[in-house]
Amino acid sequence: MEQQIKSKRAYAVISALEISVIYLYAFCLVWFIAPAKNIWLVIGTAICAVIFTLVSHRFHGETMASIGLRFDNIRLSIKYHALFTIICLIIIGSWGFMLGSLGWNRGAIMKLFEYFFWAAFQQFFFLSFFTLRLKCLLRFRYEVALVNALLFSFIHAPNLFLITATFISGYFWTYVFYRYPNLLVSTFSHAILAVALLRGLPEAINHGMRIGPIYYH
Repeated sequence: MEQQIKSKRAYAVISALEISVIYLYAFCLVWFIAPAKNIWLVIGTAICAVIFTLVSHRFHGETMASIGLRFDNIRLSIKYHALFTIICLIIIGSWGFMLGSLGWNRGAIMKLFEYFFWAAFQQFFFLSFFTLRLKCLLRFRYEVALVNALLFSFIHAPNLFLITATFISGYFWTYVFYRYPNLLVSTFSHAILAVALLRGLPEAINHGMRIGPIYYH
């Protein structure tokens, strides 16, 4: 029994350190790496971060299914994500209509396909990796969702609008992923809502979706 407690504590410490490493990478990406506009620096650090998470998944004995790369639960995942995404789209659309800022056209559709890969990158780290590590630290589903939502939202500083939006969406995505892990569905939800916020609301509100030092430009 004592050995099991020590083992759980060790896994908790390791998980906390792993979260810290990836969060530090995300912070540096937003505030230093991306603003430097060096594509090789961006690619190189991204590859290192992905390798780190894959090694971590292997160390913890996690499968493709547990990290959300699966299709067996796709119908349940779509059911919850579709409801949330549609409600958000109605709110964004109504708000944009009242402000006269709706701009959904062919360009927006192309932007959706482009953003899908960036959304997948974020979901891989903040949804899949962080959720699994937080489960080693916290007991309840809502606790994991709350902490992950805070981590996800704070990385969007100093854009207060995005901090709020990503906290709400981050909480929902994590809460659903905890029970029905599926990266493909959550990525589509992420991409659709991000493009809707960009195209549906004026820059005075979304600030061009800019974060980090770029926010001030």
